[in-house]
Amino acid sequence: MKVAMITEGTYPFVHGGVSMWCDRLMRKLPDVEFALYAISPAPGSALVWDLPPNVSSLEAIEIEPSTGREFERYSKDVKQHFLEAFDSFLVATLRETTPHEVEFTASLRSLFEACADIPVEVGVRSAAAFDLVRDRWMRRSVGDRLDDMGKPSLHDVLDVTSSLSRFLMPLSVVPNGDIAHTTANGLSSLSAMAACWTHGIPLLLTEHGVYLRERYLEAQKSDQNARVNAFHLQFFRRLNDATLQMADLVSPVSNYNRRWEIETGAEDDRIRTIYNGVEPALFPPIDTEPDVPTVSWIGRIDPLKDVVTLIEAFARVRDAIPEAKLRLFGPVPEGNEEYHAKCLEAIETYNLEDAVVFEGLISRVADAHEAGHVVALSSISEGFPFTVLEAMMSGRATVSTDVGGVAEAVDDCGLLVSPRSPDEMGEALIRLLEDDALRRELGRTARERALALFTLDEMSGQYLEVYESLVARPSEDAGSGLLTFADPAAGDAACSTAEFGRTQS
Repeated sequence: MKVAMITEGTYPFVHGGVSMWCDRLMRKLPDVEFALYAISPAPGSALVWDLPPNVSSLEAIEIEPSTGREFERYSKDVKQHFLEAFDSFLVATLRETTPHEVEFTASLRSLFEACADIPVEVGVRSAAAFDLVRDRWMRRSVGDRLDDMGKPSLHDVLDVTSSLSRFLMPLSVVPNGDIAHTTANGLSSLSAMAACWTHGIPLLLTEHGVYLRERYLEAQKSDQNARVNAFHLQFFRRLNDATLQMADLVSPVSNYNRRWEIETGAEDDRIRTIYNGVEPALFPPIDTEPDVPTVSWIGRIDPLKDVVTLIEAFARVRDAIPEAKLRLFGPVPEGNEEYHAKCLEAIETYNLEDAVVFEGLISRVADAHEAGHVVALSSISEGFPFTVLEAMMSGRATVSTDVGGVAEAVDDCGLLVSPRSPDEMGEALIRLLEDDALRRELGRTARERALALFTLDEMSGQYLEVYESLVARPSEDAGSGLLTFADPAAGDAACSTAEFGRTQS
């Protein structure tokens, strides 16, 4: 069996939870051959992971802009074919949202077929494509937020045309295997669709975080023009819906993600929640504690991890426990230097220079657990974070923001706080640092829960079952979403629209 694993901005170029999931899953299934297709975070990115021996190939997908000047070298008929397909794509992207629409998916397939003659990044950056974006956007009249922002400027059109030329580049990459397994409902799903259309293989989507939600969070903080952001979100919402409708199976890592997927168009009987798992032998129970009250944090320095709020919360901890320490274990990814500077600024603002330490990347995560009395997670968006599962497996009490599937992981074995609330997080950290009995009891029950529910054997076994079921189905059903599973992890995942609104963090 050969699985085309398609990643986006993660494995094998970046450390982090999704990368860890990829590496552990592939190593745990040595009899499965994996062909890896990876959208790199930046041109020329270096590998930071050693690939498992069952990875037979790696194709890096570099998203680089093109000038579009080569477009004029093609024949009139070839150019006309491409522009007609691109125009259909624009119409489908800009039209009013309707439930279970099929126009956007059909337009993507037409554009994919046109890419056989003209690279998509060349065609979209052409002057003729620019004119189509301008004309379709100018004439749009749906009455939604994008319209309310007014007509686009030429600069807006140029920005969007440039973005689309990059966003659509994975459509030109056709993975080969028995299954196309994409690890995000984003640009990587374009390559998965291409594989499905070309080879007739099934499409499996695993959502770790909620990709669409994270695009909305990024837009809120973006310095980019609001109209351009709104156009981007229009595209990503269309892509989200198309992938959910085309996927043969969706395997979210939590029921929180499952609710998002049902709300945005996935059918309940084509979703199977598969929780992340960790190897117990790598995280034995820790019986000792440091001499000084210490909070450990593990992750990458990134706005989604909201380290600034953790630092602000720790300032409250220091007011109550003057000798307390905060140790931050994890790298500063390329491109996140500005956010790292904001963290340093917060440390200086609260006079915490002698209390907060950036430890950098650590080779053995259990050492970070051993370094603290409590493990904190301060993220504003998560899927089913390994940092929490690993801390639980080590027998450490946790204080975590109630986002994504964190509550499903922790249950009553740790303390949950609201995201972006330094007061709540500070109070919870103080409580556990000062209450030895509670801290140790939570650590004990957390390990028991992790052993019962969240092992690597359990996770990998479920994925192998899914792979075998997908390969065994008739090839003519691939991409039709006809495969169904009874999902024992679903629980009460289905909810009304009103209930769904209340679950969002």
